[in-house]
Amino acid sequence: MQGGPMVHAGGPMPMTGPHGPIGNTRNPIMVFVLANVTCGLYGIWQGYLMLQELKAFRQKDDINLIMFLIPVLGLLEMMKLSDKVAEAKRMAGSNKPAASGILYILLGVYFLPADLNDVWEAARAGGAR
Repeated sequence: MQGGPMVHAGGPMPMTGPHGPIGNTRNPIMVFVLANVTCGLYGIWQGYLMLQELKAFRQKDDINLIMFLIPVLGLLEMMKLSDKVAEAKRMAGSNKPAASGILYILLGVYFLPADLNDVWEAARAGGAR
């Protein structure tokens, strides 16, 4: 990443610590409800945004968003996503465990924002020290 902070739909994302920018905090229950009300469209959009934030925070480009749209490969990517979120939690200094890969497959639209909120909270607390 070169230049200043990354810019996304919510404005500039602050750069702090040995990691990338901290993402947006989301209410996991509202993401789940709105994803169901909109027949998954809101969940797909928020999933895209959350994965982009996770990639930027980890400063790695190992999450291929297209893979999530291919049925069998998407399930495998969801299984691997819990390890990537766990890595982000370690980078942020959080001691909370990430949800398992099975939970990401079954209710990823709830567990991904919940786990990422833990990451963002720990990263903000680490930057405030």
